[in-house]
Amino acid sequence: MNKQIRKIITAAVLGIAVVCSAEAAEKINRFKVVTRHNPHVTNFDSLSSLTVGNGQFAFTVDATGLQTFPHIYARGVPLGTMSEWGWHSFPNVEGFQAKDALANHDFRRGHPEYYSLQIKQPERTRKAVDYLRANPHRLHLGTIGLDISDTSKIRGVNQTLDLWTGKIDSKFEHEGVKYIPKKWERNILTPLEKDALKLVDWRCRAYMIPLLLPLIIRRGTMKKLP
Repeated sequence: MNKQIRKIITAAVLGIAVVCSAEAAEKINRFKVVTRHNPHVTNFDSLSSLTVGNGQFAFTVDATGLQTFPHIYARGVPLGTMSEWGWHSFPNVEGFQAKDALANHDFRRGHPEYYSLQIKQPERTRKAVDYLRANPHRLHLGTIGLDISDTSKIRGVNQTLDLWTGKIDSKFEHEGVKYIPKKWERNILTPLEKDALKLVDWRCRAYMIPLLLPLIIRRGTMKKLP
């Protein structure tokens, strides 16, 4: 009986060793595993905007590769520009301090314990909690897009987010003119190659975006919306 048990255990150990050696020999192709999930966009869909960022800055784009049609995406995944340095606070007209948002909770431990929770009374405490929960808050810095009025004249949308490199590649045709990305240089915006011949030489770095200043590109120049 003992010999039979030993044989079973030996066979099991050998089987595990064979499986492990086979798995070790078959290395994971991480590039293929990641890139096979690359999102691909072929039309304007409010739930199909794409975002790239570096942990300190994030830029969400529509099917043009920029933020050309923010109104289309407003009720879906909105187009935004956010950063770790872009914060905003509403005026603290009532002079709320952190202590104003605290309330004493009795946990029967023989001493007062103050915590900030959603408090309805007293009124000042409730207002302090509401204000301090909302301020400061991250701010949408602005939008950048092409000077195109509507999507009806856009054809051949072909957009891919490369999850391996963090690059969004956007191609489309507008009124018979093809717009193709030319190159990327750690900027928000890649220059566009028009008809694969004319380079729209316009770049905007992250720190150059004014707060809440909508911008559009018009034949390689920057135009402020009225």
